[in-house]
Amino acid sequence: MLPDFRGKQRLARLILKKKLNTAVDIVISGQGNCSFKIPNAKESVGFEIFINGSYEQNTVNFISSRLKSSEIFLDIGANIGAITIPVCKNRIDIKAIAIEAAPWLFSYLKENVQKTS
Repeated sequence: MLPDFRGKQRLARLILKKKLNTAVDIVISGQGNCSFKIPNAKESVGFEIFINGSYEQNTVNFISSRLKSSEIFLDIGANIGAITIPVCKNRIDIKAIAIEAAPWLFSYLKENVQKTS
């Protein structure tokens, strides 16, 4: 993970261009004790997790702060679990249902959730 600074993503794309274009099935130990297997670091979700150790951290914080105890969090279009997994780590008192329609992405989601459980 790189520290946060202006132009961080642009610099990371420049410095890590070859790795970003060729690496597949990357396992990342991210923020908040979350672990993700990402298909690649070229697309936005994988790239942000690769660089920041998390994806849309403000969204994760917002969802985590709004859920009440014992509520169910429904993540439709869950991708690889980039939002679901950290929300569940933050809020062990809730249940989550993550839905992903793309079979190839669902396999990553399933593996990431199993590693978290």
